[in-house]
Amino acid sequence: MPYVERPGGADYGCPDEPFRAPFEVSDKNAEFPQVTHTSEQYDYAISEGIKLFTRMGFSNVSIDDIVSASGLNRYAIYSAFGTKADFFKACVRRYCATAIENLESLTNDPSIAPKEVVRRDLYSAAEEMCSTRSGCLVCENLNDMRHHSPELAEYCQNFYTTKEGILTKLFSRALNSGSIPAELEPDKAASAYMIFKFGLSVEVKRDTDVAVLNKNIDAFVSAMFRSSEKNGGQQSGPPNNQ
Repeated sequence: MPYVERPGGADYGCPDEPFRAPFEVSDKNAEFPQVTHTSEQYDYAISEGIKLFTRMGFSNVSIDDIVSASGLNRYAIYSAFGTKADFFKACVRRYCATAIENLESLTNDPSIAPKEVVRRDLYSAAEEMCSTRSGCLVCENLNDMRHHSPELAEYCQNFYTTKEGILTKLFSRALNSGSIPAELEPDKAASAYMIFKFGLSVEVKRDTDVAVLNKNIDAFVSAMFRSSEKNGGQQSGPPNNQ
């Protein structure tokens, strides 16, 4: 099965089991001319594919849409990824891996208070959702995955479980430091966070402005954390690019 490597050798390939679904291509084993593209071009193709599948949904995306968004011709797509569904798998795995990596980077930084970790992650999510006017890639396509590929749906459920576990550790740290009320259990706080984040996607689809979303985020964070928490002088509002 073809796969894609980003610089450094990280594998974003697909499992051996193909993600079965209707395709525009009748013969996935057809011979195509060999084409050569750089790993940066394939990285770009996956990044654009994530946006495309998030905005339109798997069932509504055609190979021509992928060609237009990615800058690769269809032969390059077939050669590197296989079918449309294989390309979708690569996008989902990249999306999940990046989301976990970014969250761990925030939560593992001892210089960032838990309250600020939550705020920054939600600000980032709101900005990303507003750029596509849709929710996250996984939640927008989970029903299709459950129907066509239980294996990929299970992978995404594990993604949610992993993310919730990271958040539970974060809220445990907040509880131990007295940042959240003693009666707020870390796992329940993590669940509340996930629910609120899903709610952001609903607001985005109502064309809610990102500034309004950020105010809602501030209210949520203030309600969850003690207002007396010292956050090292960090101010509310979207963080500056660093």
